[in-house]
Amino acid sequence: MPVEKLGIAGNENIGVYLTATDAYLLAPSEIKPSALMAAERTLRVHAHMITVAGTQIIGTFVAANSHGVVFPYIARESEYARLSESLNIAVSSDACTALGNLVLANDYGAIASPRLKPETLKILGETLEVKVVTGTIAGSHLVGSFAVCTNEGALVHPMSSEDERKLIEEVLGVEAWGGTVNEGVPYVRTGLVANANGALVGYKTTGPEVMTVEMAFNLARGEAVEG
Repeated sequence: MPVEKLGIAGNENIGVYLTATDAYLLAPSEIKPSALMAAERTLRVHAHMITVAGTQIIGTFVAANSHGVVFPYIARESEYARLSESLNIAVSSDACTALGNLVLANDYGAIASPRLKPETLKILGETLEVKVVTGTIAGSHLVGSFAVCTNEGALVHPMSSEDERKLIEEVLGVEAWGGTVNEGVPYVRTGLVANANGALVGYKTTGPEVMTVEMAFNLARGEAVEG
């Protein structure tokens, strides 16, 4: 169950482009075959190649777990229609469209930005089939940017408080570790994509940072791939 270094379009911020769960991977339609193969091999899931609002930044826009995906209202029906054959799909009308930055979820629960509307929280709960609560990480409402959570563990902004980590552990049912990626970046979602099978980190991620990822998600180390 490896941790593998990856780049997408020459960019170490792979979490902007990818969204992973234990059931599937959402990847940008223009991802290079080498990067796609590395991602599928490491995470051990099949990828759906899509766009959101005509863009490649899937990880920024969608909130997801193994049960379903919530898209922002700016997404086109043609971009998510075929996913509805196997997943719960919903569209949020919230003015906050960067749902990937605003929701931290696994298959056990979800923590959402306090700035999301109550009706959006309801949609998230129904689609992802989990309890949703609001919260912050390191004092920020960008909970989806400041942490990554799988069904095995969570890596969070190193300045997150004890109470914030306790909330993650209570709601998501996993232990929360503090850490960084890509040579000290604390917004870990930008450079980390993970599920219970493996993890992808931005290619600038250091050895000690990889070791923390390994411990947080109980994984072993792999190799670097550029895509």
